[in-house]
Amino acid sequence: MLCKICKEGLEGIWDPERTRRLKIDDSDEEYGNGRGSQWEPEIWVFGHHLNRESFVASIEQGCVVCYKFAPLQDMENLDRETLNTQLEGVEYFSVFKILLKPRCVEMTVYYGNISGTCDMIPHEGFDENLSFEIGASTDDQTTWVLIERWLNRCLQGHPTCDDQHEANFIPSRLLELQTDRFDKMFRLVERQHVQPGERYITLSHCWGSTPSNPDLILLEDTFRKLKEYQPLSVLPKTFKHAFIIIERLKVRYIWIDRLCILQDSPEDWQSESATMGQIYKNAFLGISALGSSNDADGCFFSRDSAQVAPSVVNIRVDNWSDPKTFRFRSEKGWAWKVTFDREPLPKRGWTLQERLLCPRVLHFGRKQVFWECRECTCCEIQPNNVYEYDGNRNDKNNDNGDSLDKSSLSSPAAQHNHLWKQLLDAPKVRYIGDPRDQIYVDWCAIAMVFTACQLTVPSDKLVAISGLAKDVRRRLKGLGYDEDDYLAGLWRQNLPGCLTWKVLKPGRRPPSYRAPSWSWASVDGAVQLCYPGTHSVQKKTAQPFALVISAKCIPCGEDETGQVASGSVTSKGPLASATLIPSVKTLPEETAMSVLSLETPGVEGQKPTIKYPRARCEVIFDVKSEMCAEIYCLPIEARHMFRKVWELFGLALIQTKRDTYSRVGYVEMLHESEMAAKNFFSDFPEHTCVLE
Repeated sequence: MLCKICKEGLEGIWDPERTRRLKIDDSDEEYGNGRGSQWEPEIWVFGHHLNRESFVASIEQGCVVCYKFAPLQDMENLDRETLNTQLEGVEYFSVFKILLKPRCVEMTVYYGNISGTCDMIPHEGFDENLSFEIGASTDDQTTWVLIERWLNRCLQGHPTCDDQHEANFIPSRLLELQTDRFDKMFRLVERQHVQPGERYITLSHCWGSTPSNPDLILLEDTFRKLKEYQPLSVLPKTFKHAFIIIERLKVRYIWIDRLCILQDSPEDWQSESATMGQIYKNAFLGISALGSSNDADGCFFSRDSAQVAPSVVNIRVDNWSDPKTFRFRSEKGWAWKVTFDREPLPKRGWTLQERLLCPRVLHFGRKQVFWECRECTCCEIQPNNVYEYDGNRNDKNNDNGDSLDKSSLSSPAAQHNHLWKQLLDAPKVRYIGDPRDQIYVDWCAIAMVFTACQLTVPSDKLVAISGLAKDVRRRLKGLGYDEDDYLAGLWRQNLPGCLTWKVLKPGRRPPSYRAPSWSWASVDGAVQLCYPGTHSVQKKTAQPFALVISAKCIPCGEDETGQVASGSVTSKGPLASATLIPSVKTLPEETAMSVLSLETPGVEGQKPTIKYPRARCEVIFDVKSEMCAEIYCLPIEARHMFRKVWELFGLALIQTKRDTYSRVGYVEMLHESEMAAKNFFSDFPEHTCVLE
């Protein structure tokens, strides 16, 4: 979409009564450049947003131009001396300039000391992957026609979307829809009363702080009542809409966690959570209440069609021709993502597993309906594939699509042997060739997305992805490999390299024990994981310093991929005690400290070895409260980065008892050559360390 200020400003560049002309600026040779009055708007600086509040409001709306500056919108304390020259002497918070070409119009916006350019290309009528037919509601008939098209295309032409389906699997309990009566009814049914192989649909939703109807939760006391037919009218709006959806899709059964798992039975919850992966993997389809923050919001939303459909503007490119219709090139590539990313459901940790394992998912957002399956990812404004956009074409100037690299337009999961489908809001997963390595790379990529999500119950962290861990084991076995040991979010095959994860922002420890300190599951907050196979060069050149002797986790129950009671990694490698000082570039909210010196741990009667890093050497602590001036450094491995530069990665540890340590952070040290990286710790004796 395009905010009112951008649209009216662009369409009024030839009329001073419509768009405010602030001053003539010919400082940029590309703009104006003496071309004469035929292109008069090029010499002007135009008014854009009068104040920051207006600018941020347009970013929040998802304006295709203003949203370009979303990561930089906090500009309250601008250094007036570094402002763009176009802003000097004007009362506007932002301004813009224009460059007119027959086949392209460029709009450059300036604010603070930042500028950004958006280009527009001619909108020349029909485009099979760009839809302007947006109804007034996400329950509109136009939307349902599209949903049926997506589903039929998947069922008839996507063999990989059902290749993991177990024909006769039925969950322990389902909700049955009864439409034969005058009032549509539902009831809870148990597995033995459902025909094997019967289709069922799942619902992913946000619970909200409190349920709208406490009787509509499966408890020991409500079990009998829920097994009796009740009218759909008693259900909260989100559940009621879910039943409307399954009826439209001609499916009789739906699985909703709140009504199909006994919420006051720890035994039932543990048993059902252990089979969650199977429940979602064998579903016919998953409904995602994407735009709903609780059970009362529903799945269907009214919307302003003009705020959803692709943005077009009418602009004259010279002073003698009629206005032409243009659209923004970049909008087709990513504008759909603006609305998806701002919905409440993707931030919920449990949802990630549900989306990945379901063969196909329908997301009902506040502004659009989205589709995800293994072979296609679509939305209402890009009904064929969100990966088909102008920047993905062989010939970028040929916007009608005569020359397309078809392989670049399909979902990455369809192109290559990825473990799961490509998610709309996740970065594209790198394809590295080796099937086994690919599984681990896919795992790391998804785990990173998961760590940025939120969980209402902190102890659910490992349980919420246990279905994905089981899927990794199944796939490894299918490739002929022995099952790998799963270690609280990490895999034994990847040790010790995968121990070098780091928090992207200061994390938080959960209120009670959840995982050993060497696991990313021991902190709350976004984490960057490293699997060396991501880069073939790094994998070939990685120089190990530590050897893992043993690694184990003790599960709390029978599920080896669920909650853990304890865990340890025993490693052997050089160990140094490090003295830290505050980093000159560290902001108050950050947790980085610089390493001043490293020395051998004190041994009576021996003179310590002391070394001083010649280049950058920093410790990034996992949690701010654990920052300290003395740590132990356990180097894990060095990797070639670029040119001759190598980087050494290690763990920052504190000693908890003799030969036993706990992780408090991550160490990174730059070296000017491979030899320097290899030799830095050569004078430090090896120690056997137990990490807990």
